[in-house]
Amino acid sequence: MKQYLYVLALICFCKFASAQTAVQPAAETDKFSIEVSELSGKLNINWCDKKGLDVDYWEVQSSKEGTEFTTIGLVFGPEPGNKSNCFRFKQDKNKLEKGIVYFRVMPMIKGAASIPSNAVQVK
Repeated sequence: MKQYLYVLALICFCKFASAQTAVQPAAETDKFSIEVSELSGKLNINWCDKKGLDVDYWEVQSSKEGTEFTTIGLVFGPEPGNKSNCFRFKQDKNKLEKGIVYFRVMPMIKGAASIPSNAVQVK
């Protein structure tokens, strides 16, 4: 039952949390690098926090046109055993809405404005 509530909360959060900001210029988003790839039907998003930001969690966001983004997942920390500031998000490609080709990550920092990464297009 507890797991059901967590999943329900995440679904509600993802449904209603959409960021409607334009893609930020590279000069403002050089704090982290992001790489998006597709392998065997799985979407892999990898990024590293170059500045060591005090991040509570990361939002992984997607878009069809590259201007209006919706949160598709949350990442609360690096992979187990990873002592660097590098993170990973994996998702089955068939679970994503058709037509989504842009992805970005946004750090959620207590008491500070969040600036998203550059959007990366996957063809």
